[in-house]
Amino acid sequence: MIRALVLCALTSGAAHATAPSEVVLLKCGETIAYQEVTEEFQERCRVQARMISIGPAGLEGVSRIGASTLVVTVGQEALDALLKSLEKIAPADRPTVVPTLAFYHPPSDEKMVGPPLSPEPDVILRTLSKVSPRLHKVGMIYGSRSESLVPIATQAAKTLGLTLEAVRVQDGPDAVRALRKLGPHVHALWLPPDSDVITPQVFQFALRLQLENGVPLLGATRQQVHSGALLAVDYSPRSAGRAAAELVNGLLDGQSANKNANRNANKSANAASTQQSHVIARITVSGQAARRLGVDLHALTEMGAQVE
Repeated sequence: MIRALVLCALTSGAAHATAPSEVVLLKCGETIAYQEVTEEFQERCRVQARMISIGPAGLEGVSRIGASTLVVTVGQEALDALLKSLEKIAPADRPTVVPTLAFYHPPSDEKMVGPPLSPEPDVILRTLSKVSPRLHKVGMIYGSRSESLVPIATQAAKTLGLTLEAVRVQDGPDAVRALRKLGPHVHALWLPPDSDVITPQVFQFALRLQLENGVPLLGATRQQVHSGALLAVDYSPRSAGRAAAELVNGLLDGQSANKNANRNANKSANAASTQQSHVIARITVSGQAARRLGVDLHALTEMGAQVE
């Protein structure tokens, strides 16, 4: 689902920050979600952004991103390409990064801040717990990007009276093998938004476990619900675009990255309608899958779920 990235570059070789004078929108590829982020960002950002699309050569050949530039990236590919291009730049000269639609790990100098990629695990697991009173054990696979979710999710599951069986996998084939082992021993499966390991083939295998074995599938996005998963708790691309624009506008007004980070910190909530700096979580349920699995929709609709 969606994240955008903002860069507030520092003057090369200088020790002090330069006031941003230009906004650049950086993305790789075209998807409906990316387009929605872009449209919402452009509508709400108070300055016009210069568009840059990343080609096969990555960021090579792209006009120089100056010291006073705010760069907004959309999606994991754009974030990864940008961070790779910054490896040769001294830490003191690197820009502030504000990701959306991507997993990211803030560096020690705290120059990275952005709206959350997905709702907090306690929101997601609280929603999943409403599927059935007999749901006690949840299986989850994760990769290196999503590893930071595991301790938070494990604690959230414990608080809710659930057991989380999380298995680290290296790639798609490894994920399929893990799901095959997890399937008979859990009451539901949770796929985090980690595209490194949750490939289309992995999703299809998890969907098969739901169809053939009756194991409810918690997907990462509404699109996966449209493809057959029982439910998903995610953020809309347009909400991410609004949040990114708010962050950029604040940086243009001279607010520090730390202030934005504190204001936009991803906090736990008790309902899926929680708003985090315009990033609003939503619950989507497949009515067809719910009927097939015998799920009582009342508890989910009380939480604001949209049945499709």
